[in-house]
Amino acid sequence: MGIEANNDDTPMGDYIYKATRLIVVEPKKKKEQIRLIKKKE
Repeated sequence: MGIEANNDDTPMGDYIYKATRLIVVEPKKKKEQIRLIKKKE
């Protein structure tokens, strides 16, 4: 939000600004797990 005013004590020339943004959240992808298998000697 933002407000712009010209300080002349009237609403003329005063503005209010508003902006929105859509944010999409995606779940984290699971990393591939690498398993190490020890050989029994």
